Amino acid sequence: MNMMKIEHLRMIQNVISRMASNSFIIKGWAITTFSALYAFAYLNHKSIVLIFGVLFICIFWYHDAFYLLQERRYCELYDKVRGQSEEDIDFNMSVPASKENVWNVIRRPILISCYGFLLILTILLFILIQYNFL
Repeated sequence: MNMMKIEHLRMIQNVISRMASNSFIIKGWAITTFSALYAFAYLNHKSIVLIFGVLFICIFWYHDAFYLLQERRYCELYDKVRGQSEEDIDFNMSVPASKENVWNVIRRPILISCYGFLLILTILLFILIQYNFL
């Protein structure tokens, strides 16, 4: 394999790794943020804080879906470059157009299981604190 092709594939792989890392970091921030938010709401009996939590869940969910979509698009670029002849290597980092958008990715099972769980937990905690069950 040509060194130019290997270097181009390495560049794309670095971007894919960075997108995967960003997605992981967002999940970590979401868990940390909601642990603190739940503790604050419980200890101070302030269920109103959890309404903001729903907004934060949506923001984290969207950002995570965005990075997952970018990662998938760069994987498509990787496959495209892998199949190119050595003469066609131009170090283009533009991702190919895709039918998939961020709203399709939001509905992926991995994101629904993570953020859907946080959403259900937030609503449940809101109800329990609001009606003095806790």
